[in-house]
Amino acid sequence: MSSFAKAAKAQRKSHKERSQPQNRARFGLLEKGKDWKLRRDDFKDKQKHIKGLATRARDRNQDEFYHGMINAKTKVCDSDALQLPFEHNHRGVGRYSKSDDGRASALYSRPAQSL
Repeated sequence: MSSFAKAAKAQRKSHKERSQPQNRARFGLLEKGKDWKLRRDDFKDKQKHIKGLATRARDRNQDEFYHGMINAKTKVCDSDALQLPFEHNHRGVGRYSKSDDGRASALYSRPAQSL
């Protein structure tokens, strides 16, 4: 830079960011430019990470196999799935009675069928 440019730069007025007006103090601190940049960069990093995870999930091998899968078992914890369809169940009555009152009352008035 020439000495004239340096001198002109020294004479410039430094602009400061404004503060939150007094009547808007209830909304908290006013976000400054440096705060916005941090928030922006954090958001972009998170989006980049999510995009990378999505790419990894999309490109993974569907036929991938690990020997740990041989002994792994899926646990069924749903108690409704283990009950017989005609067994009297108060939760089931409520569910069926919402959709079809006549059919639900007829369905649950019969005795339980044995398999």
